[in-house]
Amino acid sequence: MKKLLALGSIALLALLALLLWQLHEPADAVAVAPKPAAAPAPVAADPTVPKGLEQVAAKLAEKYPKSDKMEVDSDDFQLQFRDVIPQVATRNAMKCYTGGLHTVHRNAKIKFTTRDVIKNGEVSIVDVKVAESTIDDPEMIACMTKEIAATKWHDDKLPDVEEQDMVLVRPGRNVNKFSQEAMNYEGSGPDFTKEHPIKSVQ
Repeated sequence: MKKLLALGSIALLALLALLLWQLHEPADAVAVAPKPAAAPAPVAADPTVPKGLEQVAAKLAEKYPKSDKMEVDSDDFQLQFRDVIPQVATRNAMKCYTGGLHTVHRNAKIKFTTRDVIKNGEVSIVDVKVAESTIDDPEMIACMTKEIAATKWHDDKLPDVEEQDMVLVRPGRNVNKFSQEAMNYEGSGPDFTKEHPIKSVQ
């Protein structure tokens, strides 16, 4: 019996010694759980595109590719179309003013309402109607209406647009500026015909 108790005591001491050894084991011997892989850094969003609209912007860019045509509200459109078309229309209308028996007073005028149309770079003036006139010359008025309606030119940079417009012709005042002699004059000054369609449009 004493022998069994002694063996049990030895076994108990051995177990306690094992427990103490495990408690005092060096820290570097303890298995360390691997750290999870770091998530990839998010791609920086375009600061010019509101958050959440990147896909919408990409779809719109694909559906409406950037155009080389002028914007309707741009300075280029103002200078190369809106400032030009009344001069071209007036120049063409003045082909009908021959003077002589058709001479009118300096303050005589005729106003036409029109609609400017640009389609695929083709410029035209349609729906030409007399809105107001102090000129009593049906033949001249009919001729001017026809010439204004025949005004056309082509410019690939102009956008498709339709606008209501007005053409005011004062034959007595425009005669010197738009006479055949003035339009055909070739002096020693600079040639603006390549920058301005008013002398190149037929």
